[in-house]
Amino acid sequence: YTENVLAALGRADGLSRRLTLVPGPCVVPTVRLRGVQFSGTTEF
Repeated sequence: YTENVLAALGRADGLSRRLTLVPGPCVVPTVRLRGVQFSGTTEF
């Protein structure tokens, strides 16, 4: 179960890092998305 959460975190972190490479306004939603992802995982 914990491994599933860590795997989801890794996927979300990899996705956000890939999106961060995109210049412009996309960076702001990426940070917000990452915050939602981490806050969602802490609820587990």
